[in-house]
Amino acid sequence: MPSRRSQPRTLLSLLRKRETNPSRTLGGAYLSSRDAYAFIHPDQTLHNVSAPHCVFRKFTPDGKYLVSFSKNLHSLQLFEFKGSSATDHLASSRSMTDYGPKGAHSHTRDSQEDPADFLPNCSPESVDEESEPEVPADEEFKTFFEFAYEIPLTFGAEMLNKDFCLFTNDGKYVILASAVSSFSPVTRKYPHSLDCLKALDDITFWLINIECAFVCDKLVFSQDYIILNNHSGVQLRDDILAITSVQNQSIHFVHVNAAGRFVMGRTVGWHNSDDDELPLAQLRSNEFRWLMESKGVPRPLALPSSRRNANSESFQSSRASSRWSPISDHDPRSTYDVKDIQHSPPFSGLKQRFMAFLYRKVSSSGSPRAMRHFYLTFEQFSSLLMWRMQFLSDDHILIKFGALENVLSKTEPALSQSCFFVVFALESSEILEVYENSSDELLDLYETWPQFRGFAFSNMTSYSSFPCNNEYSRDAFRKQMYTVRKARNGGATQSIRRVLSNLPLNPQSFIDTPFLDHSLYIFDEKVINNSDRGRLFGELPVKFWSRRTNQIKFKLDPNPMSQSEAPPPWLSRANRRYVGFIFHPFLPFAISVMVIPPQPSTVVNFHVRFGHPVRVRGSVAPGYGESNKRKTGTKRARQ
Repeated sequence: MPSRRSQPRTLLSLLRKRETNPSRTLGGAYLSSRDAYAFIHPDQTLHNVSAPHCVFRKFTPDGKYLVSFSKNLHSLQLFEFKGSSATDHLASSRSMTDYGPKGAHSHTRDSQEDPADFLPNCSPESVDEESEPEVPADEEFKTFFEFAYEIPLTFGAEMLNKDFCLFTNDGKYVILASAVSSFSPVTRKYPHSLDCLKALDDITFWLINIECAFVCDKLVFSQDYIILNNHSGVQLRDDILAITSVQNQSIHFVHVNAAGRFVMGRTVGWHNSDDDELPLAQLRSNEFRWLMESKGVPRPLALPSSRRNANSESFQSSRASSRWSPISDHDPRSTYDVKDIQHSPPFSGLKQRFMAFLYRKVSSSGSPRAMRHFYLTFEQFSSLLMWRMQFLSDDHILIKFGALENVLSKTEPALSQSCFFVVFALESSEILEVYENSSDELLDLYETWPQFRGFAFSNMTSYSSFPCNNEYSRDAFRKQMYTVRKARNGGATQSIRRVLSNLPLNPQSFIDTPFLDHSLYIFDEKVINNSDRGRLFGELPVKFWSRRTNQIKFKLDPNPMSQSEAPPPWLSRANRRYVGFIFHPFLPFAISVMVIPPQPSTVVNFHVRFGHPVRVRGSVAPGYGESNKRKTGTKRARQ
């Protein structure tokens, strides 16, 4: 890491260093482009923008389009982003229209001024406050975005999931998901499918070509339960889409080919490999032949009663009573009974591998006490359900198993609940390791192994900072662990469970932007982080300090008012405000969407970069610190 003296202090010095002394080391171009964002960042906020009535989701990987959904969640809407040059056009047009000759201001070069001040869009200090143009509210959205097209996808009760939006690796296709309640009688697709879920959905995955505005293909799962919120039950790695079905306890692997089609691949669950059905079919054929020859009557398959004893039943009832929570904390579809799991037909191929791995691990220890404990907790392990999964590599996946009440819970399960993570090899169909959610070894892998985080797009530059690739993020991670460990009712086990509760992870569920890079900026992670979901927000703006100088570089203030204006009557301190940020992949542009539960509408703000302060409907957005204001007054006095 270079010293602070060798680091450039202005954008001009950075550009000169990059031009005269190009880096020939591995990753030098990436580091040079990343350092430029320490000087190029949003500096103005356009509050309460008059945006169309839709739900904004995210930018496409190339930053060309903004993906959104209609208000009724039936259609896909795309808006074309005009780029950062729209800010210059907006400022110049407003200056000539509203202020005429006052809009043009001549610069006087002073020997003591920073040379970077005379670069375009570099500093607001050389512009007088009298020449600040005013931007009308109805033109702000049209200045930055232009409506591209709208594609109706669903109708009636079927609606798109507003939290689900995946892009293929080449950025050519977008995958959306819709769901509608299924009123058909519940049928088992596999012998090990659950029969305790009474209300299932018909889920449809849509594959849409972004440039052609065309629905290429769709994939329907009838009478199923797939967790769609925040892509929890779906993973996309390159061109392989993995869908975890909780109802059928299976993982479906779907290939997205270059022609824009879903091609069904293998399914891991009841079978582990594609050829598992061949020996089973041969055994069924031999059994049927024997029955025909002996004229016997086939009897239904039932579980032996010896699998259950009095000790295990009492232990199960005590564990179940301690783990159950009120029915209001669960999904309405979770009208279940633990006995439905205990009396389910034989184990699936994956569950059999799971139980066999645990037995071999216990037997290899040579401890009779460990073997007794395995027999005592056999029912608990056999009743675990496959919850979620994630890719670790092209051949390895991480599968999360948990209790039924945790899988169907609306809220996050308590830290006292145990769950297990299974590392499964797809090629050999073997289980390599099983970790509990309090494992120190798994925590060490989570902190140091980049495969746990992954990259959303392998052919694009990633600015995400995690404990595995950033020392500042690793330091913040360890401080968080220490805080939980020293808190009341905390401890080492609770801190590990809190961290590992985030697994499995989906790379496209994180915000990839250079402005959330811990190597460049310091910010409060309790208010904003790289998680792509809304968070509870207070009254103060989010401040970003420079990592090099420890000075405030810019602020993001999503509150729909300035300090000089009185707050609206519906915006009081008692109302809880939830804010979600949508960052452009590489340009200094961000959208903040504030949702206030008592109000059905949302407040949309644009955080952009102007070359100079722009008066937004009578007030300047707080984009600069007090030091910039004093410096502006000093320069005006010298001139």
